[in-house]
Amino acid sequence: MRRSLKFVGLVATVVISAIVGSAGALAFAQSHNQSVGRSGPAVVTTGGSITQVKVATDAPNATTGLTTLSQAPGMKVTISVPATYTNGALILARFSAESGCVGAPAGSWCIAEIFVDGVEAAPGDGSDYAFDTSTGASTYQWGGHSMDRSIVVKPGTHTVSVMWSVLTSGLTFWTGERSLIVERVKI
Repeated sequence: MRRSLKFVGLVATVVISAIVGSAGALAFAQSHNQSVGRSGPAVVTTGGSITQVKVATDAPNATTGLTTLSQAPGMKVTISVPATYTNGALILARFSAESGCVGAPAGSWCIAEIFVDGVEAAPGDGSDYAFDTSTGASTYQWGGHSMDRSIVVKPGTHTVSVMWSVLTSGLTFWTGERSLIVERVKI
C-alpha cells in the first residue's frame, strides 16, 4: 500500500508541475504579445515521390544589420515544374546555417524567411519567426539553426530564395556554412 501511495504522489506532482508550467508559458506568451494556439486548423498537403532536388551551399561568413529583408548570400535556386504536373507541385524548402545574433535589446531576434516567387512559403508569418535570438551581449552565441517551409506551385519555373534581416536596428545577424535544399514533389 505504501508503494502505491508513493506512485499516486509522484503522478500528482507531475500533473501539478505540468499545469503550473503550462500556465507560466501561457502568461509569458501573452505578456510578450505572442499568439497562443492556432488561429485556424493545420494545413496538410500530401504528395508523391520527390522528383527533383536542388541544393545551394555558401560557406563564407556574412553579416547583415538591415531591418528590411535582403537576399541571404548564395541562398537562391530555381526549380522547374513540368506542364505534365497538372495539379502542380509541392515545393519543400529547408534553410540551415551556423548563426549568431548580437546587439541590443536582449530578446530581439534575427529573421530568416523563405520565399517562392516573392511569396513567403508556409507556415511563414513575416518577421515573427526568430531564426536566432540576441542575449543583448556583444559576443556571439553561435549555434546551428534550420527552418522548413512549403508551398504549392503551378507548372513553370520558380525561384526559391532565403531573405534575412534583423528585427531592430542595433542587431547584427551573422551566418556561415549556409545551405538551402529545395525538393519538388508531384501532387
